[in-house]
Amino acid sequence: MQNEATQTKTEKRRSERILQELLIRVAWRDSRGKGIRVNTRTVNISRYGAKIILNHELAAGQEINVYCLITEREGKAQIIGRTEVMAKGHFYGIEFVDQENNLWNIPSGSSSTPSSRRAKNESFQSNLLTGATGTWPTPKPPAYAQASRATGRLARKSGLDK
Repeated sequence: MQNEATQTKTEKRRSERILQELLIRVAWRDSRGKGIRVNTRTVNISRYGAKIILNHELAAGQEINVYCLITEREGKAQIIGRTEVMAKGHFYGIEFVDQENNLWNIPSGSSSTPSSRRAKNESFQSNLLTGATGTWPTPKPPAYAQASRATGRLARKSGLDK
């Protein structure tokens, strides 16, 4: 039997990481109290958090709101830390404040064998898919995006976009 000091990070995790890119909307207040909202994506997810990418610098411990466009669920999360910086942006580990939220609809329980992990990932994928066609749901654009598209169409029709 292994003691706690020799356990790997994977063995200590409450939930496995799933390499899954999901479209999300992240919102927070900056140091001046200004509200910021950006659309971004996950790199990997787990039942209790995720690794996300942002083009903004955030501090460990900072609270953010996360909305998943696929599951249409929202929850509060906390920045655990920045894992890396690349040209694409800053990669952050986040953890949900409410551990029962299950923002991604990940099945509960842990699995230790590769075949059971594969089955769980397939189950997760099928939960995200909709209908018999197996297509990803199309997220509804926010109201401001619909308005800007309509404005763009009107500008093109009237010739104001030239």
